[in-house]
Amino acid sequence: MSPPRIDTVASTTNEQHERGQSCGPGVTSNRFRRHHAIFRPPWPSKETSLNGCIQFGTIRIAFASHKRKSRTLTLVHHDAWDRDVADLVQRALPPAPARVLEVGCGEGRLARTISAAGYRVVAIDPEAPEGPIFERVTIEEFVATGQFDAAVAAVSLHHIDELAAAVAKIAALLVPGGAFVVVELASDRFDAATAAWALEHLDVGKEHSWLARLRDEWKAQNGGDDASGFSDYVLRWAASNNFHRGAAMLEVCRRHFDESEFDVWPYLYPELEGVTRKQELAEIEAGRIQAMGFSFVGSARSAP
Repeated sequence: MSPPRIDTVASTTNEQHERGQSCGPGVTSNRFRRHHAIFRPPWPSKETSLNGCIQFGTIRIAFASHKRKSRTLTLVHHDAWDRDVADLVQRALPPAPARVLEVGCGEGRLARTISAAGYRVVAIDPEAPEGPIFERVTIEEFVATGQFDAAVAAVSLHHIDELAAAVAKIAALLVPGGAFVVVELASDRFDAATAAWALEHLDVGKEHSWLARLRDEWKAQNGGDDASGFSDYVLRWAASNNFHRGAAMLEVCRRHFDESEFDVWPYLYPELEGVTRKQELAEIEAGRIQAMGFSFVGSARSAP
């Protein structure tokens, strides 16, 4: 569940696109009017398919005015990223002991956190850890023993080869109205300005930093400090790993779920020195950098 799981490095190829959401049908907030120019290109709105004309939807930035009943998940092996993901998940899940599927659980930190809160968790991943709540399997291979009340996918959808089929399967595994909670990386939004800001604040001494690792590889190959060169390198790396674009993932989620929340998600701060989520969000809102992630919450539709 940590951002993001690194596969192999890159050398050639390319990628780019994205965004929009709602405060209510047909309502455009003043906050959106003030900030919509940040998102270049815009995320597709709920009403717009990726193949159609891109329109600006309404948008709520960073968990503005959530009304859900507050519950607290006791974090297992927490850090800033885990806390922020758990905050979203705790507000989106139905009450325990609901049955929850986590798709792409990684090392299992979020799955253990949800389980410790009293939920009946099944967490799947091709490299899942040992334990009674874990299954070492892909979503394509997974065979469920019944439906789930909710599903969570934290930084995992962009890895899945057959994205549309996988999200359709997740929808089919949920009870009608079941929540689907997504936090994702939009690697194709890593433009030169965002790269320059990230390089300025990068925590080069952080262990297991995916961004520092890519910076070191880029410098070793190119020997330069040009931020646009680093941006291009990260985009090639993402493309060589077949990462899905943010807009493509959002469109597929909207195709199968009724959207209740969509937010931009500050993504780089865990890799940076002395930068908080709030500070990264301020840079995004000021239009100085791109939002490298998004969150989505939707509910499964009833079978026709």
